[in-house]
Amino acid sequence: FVGSIIGPFSYGGYGIDTLTALDRQELQTLGFALATQNITLPTNDSVHVTPGTAYTETNGDMVTYSGSENQYTVNAALLPGVVTVQDTVANRDGASSLTGVARMAFSNGMVAFDLGANQSTGQAAELVNAVFGSGALTDKAMMGEWINFFDHGGTMVQAAHLLDGSGVMGAGNSSFVSQLWQDVMGSPIDPTNLATYTNDLTNGTYSKSSLLAAAATTSLNQMAANLSGLATTGVNFDQATTTNGITTLSYNNPSTNYVVNSNLNSSGVVTVSGLGSTDTLVGVQRIKFTDGSLALDLGVHQSAGEAVLLLNAAMGSSALSNQTLVGEAIGFFDGGGTLLQGASGLFSTGKVSFASN
Repeated sequence: FVGSIIGPFSYGGYGIDTLTALDRQELQTLGFALATQNITLPTNDSVHVTPGTAYTETNGDMVTYSGSENQYTVNAALLPGVVTVQDTVANRDGASSLTGVARMAFSNGMVAFDLGANQSTGQAAELVNAVFGSGALTDKAMMGEWINFFDHGGTMVQAAHLLDGSGVMGAGNSSFVSQLWQDVMGSPIDPTNLATYTNDLTNGTYSKSSLLAAAATTSLNQMAANLSGLATTGVNFDQATTTNGITTLSYNNPSTNYVVNSNLNSSGVVTVSGLGSTDTLVGVQRIKFTDGSLALDLGVHQSAGEAVLLLNAAMGSSALSNQTLVGEAIGFFDGGGTLLQGASGLFSTGKVSFASN
């Protein structure tokens, strides 16, 4: 890599480079506030930024900032693998340099820079582009869901199976092939390729999920998703977490701004509409808003479903409107509690008795 964009000096690839005094002077002339200390982050660590610090990640680290993203100048285009951040609010976070740091957290959302083809956000971008098109790459909730999926070891094949089972890819082979081609190639499919791939699905050469997984990981799809371009801007996403098998997606606004539709089919697809966009979520069990949470894992052997069964049987349906009580019950089952233990606990605490129900 030659640093022709920023000056007449060059850098030695993606390793650790040494800047001469002249280099440092030129960088300062270009507006960089150079770091006064260097910190190597432990694996999978999260730290709050310290002004004038250069952070080097070891594996999947995140740096947290005090303000919203629009209060910072973020530049990842000057040096490969390095993001410089300047707080525009005086006497707060100052300037920092991030080398290989995967994620940045602001008060209003997250930004990801792990956009290699084999990294979580890169894989999420490949998948979302192939299925939903490049416009969906700005869907922060959808990107957060799939980034979390790949963060927890999910594979492209597993993601494709999940989407195929959800029904979001449609029922017809011909329409599926046409849409996949359009998303990956950026142009309508020709009759010959349409016939070939449709026949491959019909005769079992490919399943929809195997064809999707194969197409999503091609260099053509990586170009269509603009992974190299996204690596210089980062990808905005809403944070999703998975604990004890429960995936929670967080929104940075109250629930009154959204309409949630979980009745589309029985395969776990949920749409969340509001603030000018509609998110299609697959396999998300909880949605967290700033004013409360919504549980979708209502199967008879899932945490929220068991909580509903227990509270309804012990205290009646009116108990289900007590958000604090429902939250406590769901938390109990999230932690591995059983219906028998839950019933015993309710009686032992005096919250319910046979005489009163």
